[in-house]
Amino acid sequence: MRDFTNFIHSFVFEPPLSAEEISSYRHSTQPWESLACLVHCASEGDFSQLERIEPLLRASNHALFWAVATKFAGMAGSWDAIGRIATSFRTEPHHVQGYIANMLMFSCNPSFTDRLIEMYEAARDDENRQGVAWKLSFLLEPDGGMVCIGARESEKYGDVDDDDEGDEVPDFKNMSFEELFSKKRDYAGYRQTVLDAQALLQDSGARSGDAVLEGALLDVRRLAMRITDRATSAVDTRDRIVEELVLLSAMTGVDFSDILKRPGGINSLDTCARIENLLEDLRLDSMIPGKRYFMGHPIPD
Repeated sequence: MRDFTNFIHSFVFEPPLSAEEISSYRHSTQPWESLACLVHCASEGDFSQLERIEPLLRASNHALFWAVATKFAGMAGSWDAIGRIATSFRTEPHHVQGYIANMLMFSCNPSFTDRLIEMYEAARDDENRQGVAWKLSFLLEPDGGMVCIGARESEKYGDVDDDDEGDEVPDFKNMSFEELFSKKRDYAGYRQTVLDAQALLQDSGARSGDAVLEGALLDVRRLAMRITDRATSAVDTRDRIVEELVLLSAMTGVDFSDILKRPGGINSLDTCARIENLLEDLRLDSMIPGKRYFMGHPIPD
């Protein structure tokens, strides 16, 4: 039986599916095999079955499956389908929202920033809040900047003196530790920061309906060259390289999973050599900047 957990790194089947496997997966009720069938169809340019992702998600509570399935939906689903999935899970438990945010990020649709901002404001803890800010940054900034930093914070009760008179003075003595040291965040200011970054996309040549990544048009050659820049940089940008390689693999059909799973981490020489070979592929010339592709096939939006 195949190990479909490799989908976390690449949606390329290695070795390719046999005719028997394809036939079996088409009729399977097992979530991983059903998802594999959808991946296979999309890799052949057939995106007609992507609506099945939502029921597959609802049929599984496996964290890794959710991570993989939402990533695939973001990379291969139409923007309408992705929007419907996000809306369908809007009221689901808090832990689900991280997967949905990842799906929205990988969609490369700047119009989803409003939904991501809502997720940022609704996050229950700093870790999840920062995770959403990172995803917004991946869409809107070439490097981690003000969007990635998040909302400005200050002490919720930092300017309150418990000797002050009046009904507005908090009851510090009976306040929990968490509440006493809680923060207040400038969500309105952060929303404006995100919207300002979104507005700058026009300066990079992006227009309504264009796919974007890292503050510019989604462009397979630009993405590939950015990966080599990061791989050879002295600055630690491994987190972005990982996501960039996964997206580049999905767009082109080139499997980088061996690089991503290397025990010692990403090797810059190997990464740059693989990217250089990819850039010589003439098929990349047909991939239009601002358009989304899965395994070289244009995604119908």
